[in-house]
Amino acid sequence: MSNPGEREEQPGVAGSDTAEDAGLSGDVGDGAPHGEVQAQPDATRGGLVALVVMAITLLLFAMLAVVDTLTRRSVRHEVQVKLLEPESTALRELRAQEELKLSRYQWIDREKGIVRIPIERAAELTLRDWASRSAGFSKGSGAAVGN
Repeated sequence: MSNPGEREEQPGVAGSDTAEDAGLSGDVGDGAPHGEVQAQPDATRGGLVALVVMAITLLLFAMLAVVDTLTRRSVRHEVQVKLLEPESTALRELRAQEELKLSRYQWIDREKGIVRIPIERAAELTLRDWASRSAGFSKGSGAAVGN
């Protein structure tokens, strides 16, 4: 029971002493049925949300760029260390063998008369051969070189 000067509190309505204070009365003519509270529109801040999304996106792109740069730098370093810096003994041996083959005379097949000659001498003989072939043809003869 309540005293005559006191207001009666409504259960479930926080911060209001009466149903009229909480806007629960249907007598005002606001269109709300008796006992229901009208929902307020959301007060989202679209601009702030868009700014946060853009900042996160930019941060992700920056992180991807950093990871890509570090990966490329690491790969370049590994290639330099493993392939370009040290000259392996196998590579040195191969280059020495190639140099020998390109710089001296050697029989390939004695029975067939096939000989390996130094590269400089082969170039001289080739140029001399081509010069002698082209001297035998006139410009207007139409004969093909090398026939």
